[in-house]
Amino acid sequence: MNRSQAVVVGFVVSAWLTLIAILIVQPTLYDGELQPIGPAGQPLARTAFVAATEVLAMGPFAAGAGRFG
Repeated sequence: MNRSQAVVVGFVVSAWLTLIAILIVQPTLYDGELQPIGPAGQPLARTAFVAATEVLAMGPFAAGAGRFG
């Protein structure tokens, strides 16, 4: 893995850890996004939302950085 790929992976990991920190410290922030589809206020729905965000938005960046390494 070269330096550029390490930077991408580091960014993805730090962004994911930030999402987890927000979920722990201020979980009601996710309720604004979950309100239109109904499950606002449910801890399991918040956790699923964070997991889906990580897999769908950040996963391909990390996979691409590792694949071309």
